[in-house]
Amino acid sequence: MASATLSGCAIMRTSFGAAFPLFANQMYARLGTVGATALLAGLMTLMAPLPFVFEKIGARLREKSPYATHCSERMPTGGDA
Repeated sequence: MASATLSGCAIMRTSFGAAFPLFANQMYARLGTVGATALLAGLMTLMAPLPFVFEKIGARLREKSPYATHCSERMPTGGDA
């Protein structure tokens, strides 16, 4: 489970790292330094609580998913994985 999470984070990080140079110059030219940086900071602030939300509702989402592996045991939390 931890390996899937870490690989997902790595994929998202490298995707944003590859895509950001494609639009960064235009964004900073139109919004200015303060506006573009404030936009990025606002997006980050909105996304910061998502891991905690998914931790809280993750089991319910996996139960509803036809693609999730269902097991009768509770998954270990913390560093036990």
